[in-house]
Amino acid sequence: MSDKATIIAIAASFLFVLYLLPLPKVSSTHRFSFIIYPTAFFILGLVLVKIAVPDQQKISIEPRISGLYNNIDLQIEKFNTSTQYKNFILISGGSLCNRGIDPEQLQNALKDKQYKSLVTQICLPGANHFERNNILEYAEKTLTTKLSRKANVIFLREAFQYYDNVPLAQLKKHPDQRTIAYMDLYNSINAIITGLSVDINNEKHKTTPSHIIGVIRSSIMNISHIGLVDRFSFNGDIYNGYTPLFEPIEHTPVSKNQVQHALDLTSNTPNEIIKIPNWVFKYTYQPNNKPVYDAVINFITPTLHNAALTYFYAICKSSDVSCLNDPTLAATIKKLEDNKFWYDSGDHLLQEGAKISTSWLATSLISRNVLK
Repeated sequence: MSDKATIIAIAASFLFVLYLLPLPKVSSTHRFSFIIYPTAFFILGLVLVKIAVPDQQKISIEPRISGLYNNIDLQIEKFNTSTQYKNFILISGGSLCNRGIDPEQLQNALKDKQYKSLVTQICLPGANHFERNNILEYAEKTLTTKLSRKANVIFLREAFQYYDNVPLAQLKKHPDQRTIAYMDLYNSINAIITGLSVDINNEKHKTTPSHIIGVIRSSIMNISHIGLVDRFSFNGDIYNGYTPLFEPIEHTPVSKNQVQHALDLTSNTPNEIIKIPNWVFKYTYQPNNKPVYDAVINFITPTLHNAALTYFYAICKSSDVSCLNDPTLAATIKKLEDNKFWYDSGDHLLQEGAKISTSWLATSLISRNVLK
């Protein structure tokens, strides 16, 4: 946030304090004006704060989120100031790629093959599609307005079954700071429509009136900036969208049957095409016609989660978007059959597993001939 915006925000705060001051005793003929003027000042204060802080996630008190925004700005500035880079790779996803893809390693692996690329990863654990889209739209807008030279922009989009089948996942019944930050008017409308129209088989995640009320409350607080002080942070940290895991939690050990099933899925595209919600294609996996991208590719971070793999292949078969579903994915899973690579039961990778996963992603991406 600029110094000018900070001054405006502070000035608006003073206007609010002025509104709270006791009014002097006046005649009844002037009393009405003493109500109108402070109210007008208060509304003006809200407007000034809205102008000063147009995107709440960028100043979120959650350091990972504000750090992602700061990293987007930093990466674009780095691309502009160094002519060595030709490719700008943007990776969006959830916890699997946040734990399983190392952007720095990916960048170095591509550089070793003479593909000089800048990798920007905006993977965030627990992020449903509405939160992801909020961050992604900022990245797209910044790429469109702040890139000072031609870039070959590649968008890698992680596909994962859970967030597609449970669109309001992670949405709190009562507003929390993270939900309020991304629940702008556009997201709130889509969240309500999606929540009411998507048939969810899992009773635990069925949309309830409290979900809808939570969306509306969060949206009101986002639009009006009410309670912004509690959500406000000048955090200048950088977060590259990768949080390595070093120690496993207690979980059921990965079995040979589990690995073999995953290998079968990646080696042979399943004949069964599972039902994919219509809203997923509308908002997520259809070809992206935005001019900011030169190529859009769907991928899945290597996992032993059989339902997730089946779902990914169903998307690849049903969508016109290119997918990283070549046979090297099976070879990578074969390398990851040891429990020492997994944080849990074959879902999230430890750091040693992420090294193998990232190496696969670099090789698979190169094979697509989209890099310069």
